[in-house]
Amino acid sequence: MLGVVKTHVAPSFAVHPRTGDAYAAYNKPEAVIDWLEHVTPKEDWIVVLDSDMVLRRPFLPADFNLSRGWAVGAKYDYMIGVNNELADRHIPEIPKRNDTLAGPAGRRSDRVGGFFFVHRDDLKAMSHLWLKYTEDVRADPEAWRLTGDVYSKKPGDKPWISEMYGYSFGAAKAGLWHKYDEESMLYPSYMPNGVPRVLHYGLLFEVAHKGGKWSWDKHWYHGFDVHKCPPWNLGAEHPLEGLFPWPPGPNDLLPNLSKAERHRDLISISVVHTLNAALCEFHLKNCPPSQQLREACDKAAALYTATKVAVRQLDVELSCVDRAERCAEWANWEALLQAKFAHSDMSYRQLIHRCYKMDGLSIPEVKDCVKSAALGLLFTASHATTTTSLQDQLEAEVKRMSISPPPPPSSPPPPPPAVIDAAADAAGSQQGSRQHLAADHHKVRLRLGEQNGGTAAGMKVTTGKALILWLCLVAVFLLVLPQLYRRKRVRPGQRED
Repeated sequence: MLGVVKTHVAPSFAVHPRTGDAYAAYNKPEAVIDWLEHVTPKEDWIVVLDSDMVLRRPFLPADFNLSRGWAVGAKYDYMIGVNNELADRHIPEIPKRNDTLAGPAGRRSDRVGGFFFVHRDDLKAMSHLWLKYTEDVRADPEAWRLTGDVYSKKPGDKPWISEMYGYSFGAAKAGLWHKYDEESMLYPSYMPNGVPRVLHYGLLFEVAHKGGKWSWDKHWYHGFDVHKCPPWNLGAEHPLEGLFPWPPGPNDLLPNLSKAERHRDLISISVVHTLNAALCEFHLKNCPPSQQLREACDKAAALYTATKVAVRQLDVELSCVDRAERCAEWANWEALLQAKFAHSDMSYRQLIHRCYKMDGLSIPEVKDCVKSAALGLLFTASHATTTTSLQDQLEAEVKRMSISPPPPPSSPPPPPPAVIDAAADAAGSQQGSRQHLAADHHKVRLRLGEQNGGTAAGMKVTTGKALILWLCLVAVFLLVLPQLYRRKRVRPGQRED
């Protein structure tokens, strides 16, 4: 990562320097603290992710209705400690909330986790509190029974999710509150609720396909050696070097799935295809050329590209769906009002006025009509721009991928060792690098590559269009010229045949 994006390296805090508590999750708040003490981000809004996530589309402030003091996070209902004795023990001074924006009414902090999209100043203000309450919950002798952590079953167990409570309690103490975002983060094999921004591969997931069932769990690969160059033993059930076992390709998935089910399965297999493509990009730059490296990475690149094209096409189709509970109700009122007053292009503002003029409506029905029309106006105004922007963005990406040439065939076997020289090695390495620029979390470089590669393609397309236009002009000229010549020969008052 150091050579791909600008990266801040924080010191390890996996073992607490004061208490000796071995808890790797201390690194999350401590790394944020260390980063913000050494770096002043120019961006106003920060997305905080876990390391076991794949970023597949950006977090943009325009997509969220946020201001200072508010953030978004994923919904974590099992965080029961925000409204039980645990919160009373640690943040009794925080008044109980009446809203349900990020948890039940009566909570003292929010039930959020996974990712956070938060203002830079809010993140800095609460970062030390995040660490403090993480330490406090880890040290609480009663936390094992109050957090909802399924792995804490007896006195003395320290909850693994203490850091999540550290963030939630620290945010509440700093006056930072949240809104649920149930679309942006997805666990593979879960049904998407829209077009996810990040994939969290923290749990075992399975995908059924034509050949049976494929499964993957990050916990099977604790000893995986990312840096080892070929030769690799890729035939092992859970190899610990090189690449992960191949997921099925898009054409291997079960037929007759609904669009939503196919979208789910494509997203799931895209996780490991992306990881393998990223590993190949690293190995092609850092390992000597070899037949196994070229063949394995040719396959990884082809599967990654095919999966990305397939999943992006469904992203486009599924990016605009009715998700508000009252969409159908708004549509019914609109249809009724349109039929009653024959205004096919009425806005919701006009519909609200029409509610008062309809005959036969009771007072409660008039109120429901006005409420539905008004909510429809607000929903339309807040979502129209975002949805259009997302669809345009995804369609543009699919178009770019669709006009790209297919992945090159596998490289031929290398010549005998006696023939290989440094120049041939360099050429093979350069060819492999061109073929395997993959990995979603390398998007900046990929986008630059696509733009640079697109220049030559654009010149070819432009040249072709110019030739077609020139031929069309010549054809028109040849058709029109005889007519003009004939008209000159027709005398005034004479009818043309």
